[in-house]
Amino acid sequence: MDIYGKARSFTGEKTFIPFRYQGQYEDEETGLYYNRFRYYSPDTGTYISQDPIGLAGNNPNIYAYVHDSNTWVDPYGLDPLGTGGFSVYALYDKGSVTPYYIGITKQNVQVRMDQHMDTGRYGNNTIHKVLHEDLTIEQARGHEQFLIEKHSTKTGIIGEDISTTNRGNKINSFDKTRTDKRGKAFKAEYDKLKKGCK
Repeated sequence: MDIYGKARSFTGEKTFIPFRYQGQYEDEETGLYYNRFRYYSPDTGTYISQDPIGLAGNNPNIYAYVHDSNTWVDPYGLDPLGTGGFSVYALYDKGSVTPYYIGITKQNVQVRMDQHMDTGRYGNNTIHKVLHEDLTIEQARGHEQFLIEKHSTKTGIIGEDISTTNRGNKINSFDKTRTDKRGKAFKAEYDKLKKGCK
């Protein structure tokens, strides 16, 4: 598979199993991947129509795939509010009390750390701490945004590879100006933390 999710080679009948990158369904006639609400082009790494939620998804390009498919995994884009099992974690340099990155995950934390190692965000001098466990999606987003701001970890530069000098958060956990139900739920959890509630 290449960087855009296009299969480089096949063994056997190509259409026998039509599922492709991130569970998308390949349209045999067009070669596009269907993603529930729109089609994705594995040749260009973009969707061929605008995101149905527009800019509310906190992605400045309404045709782009998510900025990091290793961490933003919601196969249908429909993870309901109240879904539990999320953890909030921080990455630190050994000996430091201030994290350089805050993240959330629903998967096993060690698997997530291995992914960070693959990108270069987690190095030989890095330690991680799980700060909160078994949160709902809205609690996790609220905590993540609160901690990104508290520790000033939004230092990563969008468009540049992750490296030892570009390893901080590149984006906010969510856009605090969102007016949709999910955005408001994330903001409510964030506001609780800002006011000192737990």
